[in-house]
Amino acid sequence: MRNVFIVINALDEDDNVILVGNPLRNKKIEEMFYKIVEERLGKSQQSSAKED
Repeated sequence: MRNVFIVINALDEDDNVILVGNPLRNKKIEEMFYKIVEERLGKSQQSSAKED
């Protein structure tokens, strides 16, 4: 089996690091990633439709 190393680097509009980590191996990083995406880009229409 081959090791795969994935790191998400999230930067804000001023190029400040707001998140670094592997969301595939760390549930907290995954939760933080989706929270940041929702805050900055809004929820997708697809996820909004599921809530109705």
